[in-house]
Amino acid sequence: MLPNTAVIGAGLAGLTFANRFVAHGGSVSVFDKGRGPGGRTSQRRVDVDHDGDVSLRRFHHGAQYFTASSNAFAQALEIWQERGLVAPYIGKVARIRNGEVVDAPERRRYVGTPGMNEPAKYLATNIDVRTRRKLIKLERRAGEKSDRWYLHFENGRCVGGFDLVVFTSPPVQTVELLEDHPIAAPVVEKLGEVHLRPQWAGMFAYAGEPDVPFDAAMVETHPIAGWLMATPGRRDAWTLLASHEWSEANLERDKADVANDLAAAAKDLLGLNPIYKAAHRWRYSRCDKPLGEPFVFDEAAGLAACGDWCLGDKAEHAHLSGRALADHVDGQPAL
Repeated sequence: MLPNTAVIGAGLAGLTFANRFVAHGGSVSVFDKGRGPGGRTSQRRVDVDHDGDVSLRRFHHGAQYFTASSNAFAQALEIWQERGLVAPYIGKVARIRNGEVVDAPERRRYVGTPGMNEPAKYLATNIDVRTRRKLIKLERRAGEKSDRWYLHFENGRCVGGFDLVVFTSPPVQTVELLEDHPIAAPVVEKLGEVHLRPQWAGMFAYAGEPDVPFDAAMVETHPIAGWLMATPGRRDAWTLLASHEWSEANLERDKADVANDLAAAAKDLLGLNPIYKAAHRWRYSRCDKPLGEPFVFDEAAGLAACGDWCLGDKAEHAHLSGRALADHVDGQPAL
């Protein structure tokens, strides 16, 4: 019999696990502190007012696109494309180095339609997903046949009776929740091997389209910018991802001040001042020291963890990690 399972985090890893686990016949509830599923594939929707003319702009301020190097994720992208959740990215991708714009290497990329979170929303269909649930404490209680986990949330609610808790949150946050439980020591030790770096994202709307020969660009030598991309289908809405070095040096600064600096960096590359600007801080983005294994699983403790950081830092890695854990818990070999 499959364990009654809780999943912490409704990003691609958690939802891939939950979706596949339910398909195997398991019972699962997914909890996320955000407003909806998606994790780092989330998007931001903003009504931008320019001289009384209000228009909706979308910003993909986390994952910018999907790529596949494995058959498993290529098959997932094919299914998502058939359902209208993703489409091939047809924009021009460039590389900017010392102010010179050259073509970037060709690569098959996909983007969510209309947003990068569409696959996550699809995976959440028919899954018990509970949002606005920030986990603050775990409690281990004795049961008739085995001990069970109970989850305490910031809103004062407690949900419990779980045989297995699967964490997809950044390892540092998971360790903070587990380090007071001696039974979790092996899991805590494994998660301590992972290191993630932060990244600031800037979102900018413009009155018109910039006169540049690209829709997205890898920026190699700018003191702030690392990546720049227009929202697919709208060249008047752009997202800039700062370099990890700059993000680390400016991690705790005020968002409004960071937005100003990122807007100036975007102007260097696009030549325009924005009519709307905002910044989002991803404290845990680039994984420069992945776990090197697809998941963590401790049957005796009733604990597991999966996420992109197990194998790298791409959406594909999140999918593969969640898929592998679901098959392992079910006792089936991963395909």
